[in-house]
Amino acid sequence: FVVPMVVRKLCNLAVPGKQFATVTRNRPFKGVVIRTATEKTAMVKVTHRIAQRIYGNYLSHNTLYMCHDEFELCNIGDEVLIQKSKPYSKRKHWKIHSWVKREPSALWFKIHPEYSINEEDKQRLAQQVNFDYRFEQEAFEFKGKETFNIQEGLREAEVLPERISRTLSDQLVAATLVNRATTPSSKEKLEIAKQELSSVIEAERRKRERFGLPATWAVDDEPGTVTVARMNVRKAQNDHERYQAELRDVLHRKEEEIKRAKGFSDDMPAHPYLSAYIKSMDF
Repeated sequence: FVVPMVVRKLCNLAVPGKQFATVTRNRPFKGVVIRTATEKTAMVKVTHRIAQRIYGNYLSHNTLYMCHDEFELCNIGDEVLIQKSKPYSKRKHWKIHSWVKREPSALWFKIHPEYSINEEDKQRLAQQVNFDYRFEQEAFEFKGKETFNIQEGLREAEVLPERISRTLSDQLVAATLVNRATTPSSKEKLEIAKQELSSVIEAERRKRERFGLPATWAVDDEPGTVTVARMNVRKAQNDHERYQAELRDVLHRKEEEIKRAKGFSDDMPAHPYLSAYIKSMDF
């Protein structure tokens, strides 16, 4: 007794937890076009992943398919979907189903010449980024003492203090940069103190208005919170002025060093062209 197909489908639907679905026997495979030299033919590489029978780990292997391209639209590097078809020749019984990703062709570069890059463009780009494709390594020779220390294994002990000092200096520079990034500058501290002073004065005025007192006060009757805020502003201003003076001293010392290195006199500026330009500008 043979059960009809309709009855078997209904039986599959009747099983709890199981849904009937059609089987796609001609499902497409995803691959990459690697060759388009033959007429109306594209060679597509497909990577298949198959589970190992015993251990279950996945193994991948590449297979080449000759696919029919009726209008020769495939370019090398295209990601396409291929599908089984009627046999076009002895080895070609696949066809291009659709495109997943397309690469520009030579015809596209002819239509859009502004996107094509020749050897001169590559050299110009290499000069812009200061990069040379030729690997060149300068030859150097060790001195006699350095060669002896390397052979005897004393090189590490010799360069260890220098490496330690360099590491400490790098750590100091990194900590200083982090501190500068997280700590507000003297000018920012001054602005914050001024804002706090204005907010404290406004709060005291509102409090005095609430109790029926005049909004202003004499110098002797100044509230303590306002006095503390004014002292904070004075302190922040003094710190900012001291920082500006230290900065001017550092710049002056640098200019003096530049003058001595260039042999300039004391009355001459360290950067004469820059000084003349600044004087000529109307700020």
